[in-house]
Amino acid sequence: MLIKINKIKEFLNQKNIYGYLVTKNDEHFKSPDNLKVDILRQLSGFTGSFGMAIITKKHNYLFVDGRYTTQAKEESGKKFQIISISQLKNFINEKFKQHKKIAYDDRYFQLNFVNNFKKYKNEFIHHPLSLPCFKKSGKINIFELNSKFHGLRFEEKLKKLIKLLKLKKKEGFLISNSENICWLSNLRARVPLNPIIKSKAIVKKNQLYIYLNKRYIKKNLKLSKNLKLSDEDKIFSDIQKLNTVYLDQNSISINFINKIKRKKILIKPKEDPINFLKSIKNKIEIKNLRKAQIYDGIALIKLMFWLKNNVISSKISEIEVQNKLENIKKVNKNYFSPSFETISAFGSNGAIIHYNAKNVKKKTFLKKNNFYLLDSGSQYYFGTTDVTRTFVLGKVSNFHKNIYTYVLKSHIAVNNFKLTNKTKGLEVDKKARFFLKKYGKNYNHGTGHGIGYFLNVHETPPNISFNSKTKFFEKQIMSNEPGYYKEKHFGVRLENMMMVKKEKNKKYFECLTLVPFDKNGLNTKLLSKNEIKWINNYHKKVFKNLNEFLSSNEKKYLKNLCSAI
Repeated sequence: MLIKINKIKEFLNQKNIYGYLVTKNDEHFKSPDNLKVDILRQLSGFTGSFGMAIITKKHNYLFVDGRYTTQAKEESGKKFQIISISQLKNFINEKFKQHKKIAYDDRYFQLNFVNNFKKYKNEFIHHPLSLPCFKKSGKINIFELNSKFHGLRFEEKLKKLIKLLKLKKKEGFLISNSENICWLSNLRARVPLNPIIKSKAIVKKNQLYIYLNKRYIKKNLKLSKNLKLSDEDKIFSDIQKLNTVYLDQNSISINFINKIKRKKILIKPKEDPINFLKSIKNKIEIKNLRKAQIYDGIALIKLMFWLKNNVISSKISEIEVQNKLENIKKVNKNYFSPSFETISAFGSNGAIIHYNAKNVKKKTFLKKNNFYLLDSGSQYYFGTTDVTRTFVLGKVSNFHKNIYTYVLKSHIAVNNFKLTNKTKGLEVDKKARFFLKKYGKNYNHGTGHGIGYFLNVHETPPNISFNSKTKFFEKQIMSNEPGYYKEKHFGVRLENMMMVKKEKNKKYFECLTLVPFDKNGLNTKLLSKNEIKWINNYHKKVFKNLNEFLSSNEKKYLKNLCSAI
């Protein structure tokens, strides 16, 4: 790690530049799917999915959001000063005011990022990283989703998009978000966690041209006559045939835009309509996602039953629980992979919001008298899931129970929020934090994120966070995940998936996830009658949907978990 940092510091001294800015993104603004191209991790040791660093001649700064503060301190705190990413803009502006320059690799930063700095944006100096260890990832297998899974043919999606774009002759729309290309084309990649084909595409007339690494193109893949796969090197020669290119500045790199400009093509900014289109799930997707919740619920009940019978008598590590869950899920032929790295965290590890037991050298074993937090998700060929439960092992203090109860009250408040056509994400987020703040507590992450369909588990819109101005539309699916984290002690997070429904012109959230909450974590004195009724009704729904798929002993166990308070 230090050798690589020293190379950057040598460059800064030679060119008399203040610092070098590094991001977690790859060229497609995704977390790298290969450790060899994870530049931020190689330089800092930070394993989180989002962050930036500035390396200067004398100091190293790592900028992360609240989800990763504790983790960043543990992984990178010895060599890097950890700062909230909300301070990054002011930090850079202050250096620019002092006439200091900052270098970066413009392949990894969006145009909108640099535009944040307005009059100072010319103080950025492009200097590509060319360390020998940064290699491209290997070959991937592309396939088309089965028609019984996607619910809407590519041609129908393309027709919708073209109607919204209203392109004229010799105009094209550049799609630079890989998830959007996969959604539109109904194509996926056999890549664990995130089955996305990293690519770019151009829409013109009634055609979609997808540009990707030529190694990924399968000759025997049968495609629509309106869809063509091409080598990524051809994209600029095809752009040159256009007079005007529309593009979304939030998902395109400065480097790519500069290359288009050199072709002397007119560039017009336009938000990608697919961001919204893919957030509205169709009837088949919703039907399949309900099925996915049942499969996930069954797997987690089987795991909980196994855990109950083994956690005290056997020595079980966080990794073993994680592997056990994966083995249970793999029995299902429609299971593809986890939708993210499972967070299996006992005790103090639960306070690290995106903890990964695989990244820790020393195993942690589950013990009595604390919380165990399990945040897991699945990629099925017919949908994506995300669920978190916090379990009580042995006996816990009244403080533990109060925290658990306030988090569940927050969760219920989100689920019961009275939606209107004008409701914004920040309003729901404020409601979620009400009970915890009343108790003098809070959590340092958003309350909910959109969830893709056999795509990225994180999708926007919708979004529930303190600054979210996104509104809610029928058939959007998102998470509901308030929490609380006491550093070096424990973490509590309770997460369900929910969907916006509309009946008689009234919108509301319908809970989709089917996994019981741990009643042993509750202080029922803190619950209102309506909250107790909500919990009991939810548990009735869980039992009704899952009991027929379980063994007799598992069924008895579930009946007890779902018994009325």
